[in-house]
Amino acid sequence: MGAQTAGVPHDPGPTLELLELLRDDESEYVRRSVANHLNDIGKDHPERLVQVAERWAIGASPNRIALLRHALRSLLKSGHSRALAVVGHAPDASIDVRNPVVTPKRVAWSARVQLGYEVVNTGATDVSVIAECRVGFVRADGSVSTKAFRMGRFDLAPGATRSVSKSLSLADLSTRRHYPGVHPVEAQVNGQRFVMGEFRLLAPD
Repeated sequence: MGAQTAGVPHDPGPTLELLELLRDDESEYVRRSVANHLNDIGKDHPERLVQVAERWAIGASPNRIALLRHALRSLLKSGHSRALAVVGHAPDASIDVRNPVVTPKRVAWSARVQLGYEVVNTGATDVSVIAECRVGFVRADGSVSTKAFRMGRFDLAPGATRSVSKSLSLADLSTRRHYPGVHPVEAQVNGQRFVMGEFRLLAPD
């Protein structure tokens, strides 16, 4: 493969050809590796990844669907409608979010905030749901960086309601530092977003 031009993503075509040969390998380790490679490709070529996933999903076995779900994980967190559809979570489903919980509204440094809501199937058919919570974390420069947290994955019959919740620690991590300020919170269900509110992280004493 020739040298990659600086700043220009390489053509994933040759890699995709190899991954296609391995997509139904009997080894779960190999299939997991295929999914990880696809996820990496999707960072530079998201539409190319979705096109491949849509094609691979036709007549797919449960193992291949699991592979695709893992390969599309970054796009699923962002609410990408076509990626959601590939793994059976209709982005246009008739759903509603009710009774959002963000508590406390003022959070002590390194404490926890409770997040939750109810998902309601307002349609006339079963819905496969992927429920998440999007938190806008304040950065050192005052800007906000959003991170999605998985709340649950489940099926809902017409008219059914399911509660989801998460206790989120605001202690500093090696992968995420926290800064005082207002943090907005949204529910994301099958890519649809609903405002939940916000909380203020207080400065340390």
